[in-house]
Amino acid sequence: MKTTCLLFALFFLLCASLTAQTQFNGVLINTRDSSPIAYAVIKLAEINSTVLADSSGAFNFPVDGGLKKLTFNVSIQGYKATIHHDRQFTAVERVYLDVAAHDLKEAQIVGESAREIVRKAVKAIPDNYADSSYFSYSFYRQYQFVNNSFMNLIEASPVVMFKLQKKNRKIAATPSYAIRELRRSAYYTDISN
Repeated sequence: MKTTCLLFALFFLLCASLTAQTQFNGVLINTRDSSPIAYAVIKLAEINSTVLADSSGAFNFPVDGGLKKLTFNVSIQGYKATIHHDRQFTAVERVYLDVAAHDLKEAQIVGESAREIVRKAVKAIPDNYADSSYFSYSFYRQYQFVNNSFMNLIEASPVVMFKLQKKNRKIAATPSYAIRELRRSAYYTDISN
């Protein structure tokens, strides 16, 4: 009876280990210069899962332990490919991708005269500057650092309103200032201790 139970338990463990999921650890390598391909988006078709390779080209997927062939859909900037990979069952497997260098077109830089630059800047004023009143929210913190400790902390959440008005064909701003919140610690005048 003990032998039958032991054989059944051993058979069960063997079957469970054959169908168990394992971790596939890979590194995406460029076949042209053997450099790692960083930050590629890699999709494993067999499990329909997508990951992002790290800065050294490393990535991993949970896969079925018995899976021997994997299909990766890889995309990096300006390049997409499908890779059929035969597993080697090593700790970290190298997955090779042939990525060619891109030829860039010649860039032509055209200079403009100072007069043309000023004309464009004046024309862009309505787009670059406010034409109606607006609020500017901010945060302010002040403290004193005395004898390796912070003292007399003041925190404020001020608001500045810029009220815009047209005067003599010019836009003039009148700022207004308000404090929405103020928080202050106990204030010590003698901070020598």
